[in-house]
Amino acid sequence: MPGGIRSGQEFEGTLFQRRLATALATRPHARSLGTNVLGASLLRTGLSLGWRRKRTLEREGFDTTVAPGGALDADELIHIHGRRLPNVIRSATGLIRRQQDKELRPMDGGSTTGSLRRVTVSEADRRRGAVDWDRLCVDTNAGIGNQHIDVLVAPIGRDGAEYAADMSLLLPEWLPPRAAQALVARPDRPTVRLHLLGEGWVGVDDGARFRLYEGVPHAMRGSLVMTSGRATRAELWISDRDNIGPDVIDFLGEVLGDLIELSAL
Repeated sequence: MPGGIRSGQEFEGTLFQRRLATALATRPHARSLGTNVLGASLLRTGLSLGWRRKRTLEREGFDTTVAPGGALDADELIHIHGRRLPNVIRSATGLIRRQQDKELRPMDGGSTTGSLRRVTVSEADRRRGAVDWDRLCVDTNAGIGNQHIDVLVAPIGRDGAEYAADMSLLLPEWLPPRAAQALVARPDRPTVRLHLLGEGWVGVDDGARFRLYEGVPHAMRGSLVMTSGRATRAELWISDRDNIGPDVIDFLGEVLGDLIELSAL
């Protein structure tokens, strides 16, 4: 059944670890015709390209809310995972990766749309240790193709042992000194994001500029909200699926254009 949890698994560990395990064990949810066919095309997203949000991040930095206990800024989350993060991932896999530890300006291009919802587990799954979790769903055509991305949004444990256990799961070797220093380089902006880009690359992003660093093992792509060098919230990509419809529409558009040109000869 779409959205249900696979059977036969027990959920153990810290609350964050149980949320992560629950999210990973949850079957991909059903998708509407709109997201399957249109994806992040302008027919769904309109003409908004995120420039206003980009300016806000440059001027004010990131939202510091830690869920639960406060209302998350869904629009910021959609912008980060639908525009900024895909473009930073592309930067880390292209020529710009040679500029390690250099200050770079983020390119927040592309169209995106999404939603943030609480996923409630059944009582039977709860008895196995599963817990409710917040899922951000994003359709994007930025950076890495036209995709539908499901993101777990969850707070990191606060007390010492719990925090250490959670971080050892996310960053088993922590960070190289230059990357750790970049987290606290701006006293006027204590909250930054540590983007997990895959293939050992991470990015430290203060809202206005980011820096790339290599040699940081991690298992999942996503973004960690860091305050004064300490992680407070994790946003991890649970799954990403290609949106086939927009590619088909683009192909048909190209074919139609070719036919019109041929008919004019």
